[in-house]
Amino acid sequence: MKRIIVFVVIIAISVLAASSWAAKTEKEKAAVAVAGKWLALIDTGKYSDSWRDANEYFKKSVKQDPWENTVRSVRRTTGKMISRKLKNKIDKKPSPGEPQGQYIIVQYSTSFQNKKSATEEVVTTLDKDGRWKVSGYHFY
Repeated sequence: MKRIIVFVVIIAISVLAASSWAAKTEKEKAAVAVAGKWLALIDTGKYSDSWRDANEYFKKSVKQDPWENTVRSVRRTTGKMISRKLKNKIDKKPSPGEPQGQYIIVQYSTSFQNKKSATEEVVTTLDKDGRWKVSGYHFY
């Protein structure tokens, strides 16, 4: 009887762990997909669309004209994107001043015409409407 109980407990723990892992994997896939589509807007010079597709926190943090001017200037310096490889996905807690919620930082190793090695970080967050959106971008 004790063996059956232990077996049932082990099975229950395994099922819970598997479902938690599957949920995390789906969440990460959604965040990576959003980050990739958003970066594609920048890669094709659609800077205003990238600003519009970001979440409200992003838009309150940086106004559209300064965003477009900054990205345009950076891309003039770096040249066209040559390659981009997914490097890492990091669950992130909100920083002070950021809205509460779920965040995933999607990191890429990127090569440009004039900058052979760069790291891009796209901060994604689960918005109130249940969709992942970009809430931040860092380039170094």
